[in-house]
Amino acid sequence: MESYLIEFRLSGSARKYVKDTVFEVAKKFDVKGVTKNRVVPHVTIIGPIETKNEHRLIQEIIETCKKYDLTTIKFSGFTSFGGWLRGDRVLAVKIEPSSEFELFRIELVAKLSLFCQLSKFDIRKWKPHATIAFKDINKKFKQIKAFLENRDCPEIQHYVLRITLVRRTTNSKRNKHYNNDRILCEYDFLLHRALNRDEALNREIKKKTIMLLKKRIEGDKS
Repeated sequence: MESYLIEFRLSGSARKYVKDTVFEVAKKFDVKGVTKNRVVPHVTIIGPIETKNEHRLIQEIIETCKKYDLTTIKFSGFTSFGGWLRGDRVLAVKIEPSSEFELFRIELVAKLSLFCQLSKFDIRKWKPHATIAFKDINKKFKQIKAFLENRDCPEIQHYVLRITLVRRTTNSKRNKHYNNDRILCEYDFLLHRALNRDEALNREIKKKTIMLLKKRIEGDKS
């Protein structure tokens, strides 16, 4: 079965803050779990997902997104989770989703669970976060954690402009070491439509989305 992730990618000041912090931690503590590949600040909504029905996966995401308006998340300090023995410790910015975003995610999980294999974390306990460091941090976990806890985390509120579906690829079928996430499609809540890969990466289309967001914010203030 193919493997997928559903995420939203940070932009603006939120993206800059996470990316700057990732590289600052990587340089200061000589860890490369996040920076060895291209750094794309994001929050995983559901994943990993395994399914044989990619077409249905795409359609269920689009149809669910169509039912919702703009939602928000906000930064809420730093968090850590995972286990030392398993070697899956994570240090991250803690994300606090709005109630509307929570409802969107709950509905999407319910639909996908009918034909997809989902992670136990998606079904039981979602921990929304934007990763700062992971994988090679076990020996330096306490030092990095203390460093982040003494660092200011801005109270950024972020609009969820798009939902992104990525396909995970690997060069090794034995250990399933995924080394590349490729955008399949996105749903844009301001354009009210799905975007294919080329459209999702198109800067002019992204500018239209940002313009619509600015108009929306100005309209809400008036």
